[in-house]
Amino acid sequence: REIRKSFSRMGDMWAGKQFEEWDEFVDEVVQVNGVELRIAKRNLERQDGDWVDPMFFAEDYTVAAATGFQVWEGARAVVKLLEDPDTLLSSHIKGKRVLELGSGTGLAGLCASVIGADVLLSDLPTVTDYSLRPNVIKNASHPSTDATDTTALELPSVWPDAQRVGLGFAAYMALDWTADLQAQAEAAGVDFGDVEVVLAAECVWLKELVQPFVDTVLGILEAARWGNAHALSEKK
Repeated sequence: REIRKSFSRMGDMWAGKQFEEWDEFVDEVVQVNGVELRIAKRNLERQDGDWVDPMFFAEDYTVAAATGFQVWEGARAVVKLLEDPDTLLSSHIKGKRVLELGSGTGLAGLCASVIGADVLLSDLPTVTDYSLRPNVIKNASHPSTDATDTTALELPSVWPDAQRVGLGFAAYMALDWTADLQAQAEAAGVDFGDVEVVLAAECVWLKELVQPFVDTVLGILEAARWGNAHALSEKK
């Protein structure tokens, strides 16, 4: 419990001004639809040989979870598709209720929010608390920098505690693919029946993750209220 409380204080600090002062993290700056996103990721070029990962003792912190503090090429590929309004992904995701799996730093999901999607980003609890949550908070914005823009989502988000990011909304939840899906949804106040699009970008890279990922996607698709949810993924 004491370790978790210590992590919580660190997460609150990362979401504020002090976050940028830590050399453990650096910002990757992305421009999408005229909106600047600043995504904090772990600094792999730091020179401190005595540094110890503060998440090391977290219960759910595995090799897979450790990747949630970096931006990967799959996410950048999704961003490029979202930047182009003529791509299938961009046109299909705008205005939809989206669940992103394995969000990590949240780059892909936040970019989907910027162009007008209502996005629920998710990852393991530790990644959600100390990578995903701070990035959603620091990128919360007004609907548009252009007051004449009428393309912003007007309806309230269906996701708990969602915040405006660009033309859409972004929220986050902890989601462990190996745990009971419905129990996690109920704990977070989320109805997976609201999901219209399942988005995933380079989040399965270990053989052990394949079956839990597939089971999670199938569970979400089965819960989708209209039975027409789509799984959209981008890989290298």
